[in-house]
Amino acid sequence: MSEILSRGRLAERLRPDVTPEMGFQSYEMLSGNSEYRKEEEKRFLAGEIRNPRLDYPNIDEVTLRSGIRALEQILRESREMPDQAAADAIWDTASYRMAEMYWLLETKRLNELAANQPDSEAFQRSAARYQVANEALYGKPDQKVVANVYGEIDAQANAKQLHPSAEAIYRELQDGVIVHIDDEDIAVPARRHKGIDRLPADVKERVRVLGELIEEEFADTRALIQHYWDEVIVPRATKTGTEPGFTIDDMQRIFSQVHMSRDPENDSKINIVIHPNSSQLAWDTPTMSVRIGENRAAITSVDDMFAKVIHEYEIHGGKARHGLRTELPILGSGVYSDADEGEQSDYLTHEEGIASLAEIAVDGSFSTWKPLHISRYLACATAYDGLDFRQSFEINWRAR
Repeated sequence: MSEILSRGRLAERLRPDVTPEMGFQSYEMLSGNSEYRKEEEKRFLAGEIRNPRLDYPNIDEVTLRSGIRALEQILRESREMPDQAAADAIWDTASYRMAEMYWLLETKRLNELAANQPDSEAFQRSAARYQVANEALYGKPDQKVVANVYGEIDAQANAKQLHPSAEAIYRELQDGVIVHIDDEDIAVPARRHKGIDRLPADVKERVRVLGELIEEEFADTRALIQHYWDEVIVPRATKTGTEPGFTIDDMQRIFSQVHMSRDPENDSKINIVIHPNSSQLAWDTPTMSVRIGENRAAITSVDDMFAKVIHEYEIHGGKARHGLRTELPILGSGVYSDADEGEQSDYLTHEEGIASLAEIAVDGSFSTWKPLHISRYLACATAYDGLDFRQSFEINWRAR
């Protein structure tokens, strides 16, 4: 296989540092002007507008269509490979990245139509195409899980002696309510009888073995972070009279130290960078880097810092380091797995899933289901019920 790839120079082009489209991450094009978005959020929360309108200035059609052409060339060459398994893997990966690009083009088209022609047939057709593409890439809510989410909310509420104000909020969630926004009465539908069983109660026990394996495998990483906390973070906090925490500069030093221990010659060419105008801590495949947003809040415990290093560097970065050394370099830009019926085989489902699960397994924070675990699923579920952003928001904050 390696001979076939090298003969066509395909192996080199499969590397995301050579062909960034092979490591394309669609969410990066969904960011926008932070000042504008904060103002929209402020107006929305104040009840001055029914729904916020987001800008998407980074969805660049020229860039996307150029990326599609680059992926089309890789698809053509993959067809000529005699190794069918390798050809299929390349085809599936390049096709998925291309589908993300077409989805973003539809996102741009839909947003423009929503602003200028919201009642047109063109808008309806674009919305239908967008939903089909979105479900193909990212799936849709599982109705059994939705019922369990509502069941969990009910069970937790019924297990408490609610204050009268909290009881009123819960009744609104159960029975529905009318909210008055921007001179408009908006119906928030009832959620009563939507819950069935609760979410699994034994999550902590289920991930215990995974946590033990991670702690054993990455004991040196845990020790490095603990040492930095004891020798740098705590003395600094004591001296300044502030709460101890890893700043963005501390995070950069921690990630850099871990990387030096894993790849002292930097054969993988991984960078640890502070990313401007961002609050995210994330792995970026095209640039082979851990990006620490310059506006990222401090990390206030060793457990949380360890969990973030495991997620972003040891899992995402580890995949990139090891995958790019194989005869099939696409393994460096994402692990695509077999999937059960109705499930996705894409990068997000497997790799992002296991990375997030690893965080839960080692940070020690999971004791019961909390809003941060279910809010996004609840938002998707209410959208699939036909509710708009405002209605979904009104349900979600009451559930929280």
